[in-house]
Formats: sequence, structure tokens, C-alpha cells
Amino acid sequence: MTITMYYSLYTLVAVVVFVLYLNLIPNQRRRKAKQLGCVEAPLVDFGFFGYKNIIDMMRSANDCTFPDQLIKRHFAVARQEGRELMTWRYSLLGPENIHTSDPKNMQAMLTTQFDDFSQGRMKRAVFEPLLGPGIFSQDGKDWKHSRAMLRVSLKSHVCGNHTSS
Repeated sequence: MTITMYYSLYTLVAVVVFVLYLNLIPNQRRRKAKQLGCVEAPLVDFGFFGYKNIIDMMRSANDCTFPDQLIKRHFAVARQEGRELMTWRYSLLGPENIHTSDPKNMQAMLTTQFDDFSQGRMKRAVFEPLLGPGIFSQDGKDWKHSRAMLRVSLKSHVCGNHTSS
């Protein structure tokens, strides 16, 4: 075999592994969702590999309007689907992600079913260098420990009512 054939074979194997990986994760997620009795969230199209979403996020980050962009995206998705939508799936650079603002989903992820979810590598990679290890960048036992430490500070009788009259 020539070197070109080895490169071609290597490229083919890499593409096959990549495609299998992209299909394996969503299938595992769907099986878990079915186990938990969840309805599959609709898939929102942000273009090839989510490029439209990436461009919007980069623009809004440069303009310091990222929170506004999230709200605009929420309403745009609702218009696209023709209904109010609290949870949807989207692709960002290949892997499928889930966006939710549904209070029941948030409660499940953060309290009642915490062990069934994780922050994700990308979120940890963004928040850990910025904020250090903590509630925004941890999973599992470390996250539970951070949450327990914050819980004491956030109880209403400890914080009190600091609004002015």
C-alpha cells in the first residue's frame, strides 16, 4: 500500500468514527428521555453545524448584548415553531444540545434528577477558567458540595429582605 492509500484509509476511518459519535450521543439521550417519560423536544435548524447561531452569539458578545440575543432567539424559535416553546434541541458544531427555560425541567436538572444530567464539557471549559471550580463548572459530588455551601447563604431568613421602602 502506498502512503496515499494509508491517508485515504485513515481519513475514511476518522469520518466513520465521527459520524458514529454524532449519532450515538443523541440516541443515548433519546433512550434516557423515553425511560423518564419525556417528550422529545423539537429540533431547531440554525444552519449547517449551527453557523447562524454561532454568528449571532459572536455578534452579541462583541456588542455586549448576549442576554438580549438569548431572549430574541427564544421568540424567534417560538415564531418558527408557531407556538410558545420552552425546550428545544439544536446543533452547534456537530453535537446536539438542548436549550430549556421550562421551570419543571430546570427543577429536575438542578434538584430532583440531578444525577441524570451534567453541565457538559463545553460549559465547564468556558466557566472554569473564568470563575474557577464552582457551582457553574462542576458536576456530581463537587457540584452538590458547592450547592450545599451556597444554600445556606441563599435562605431567605439568612439574607433577609433588603428592599428599600
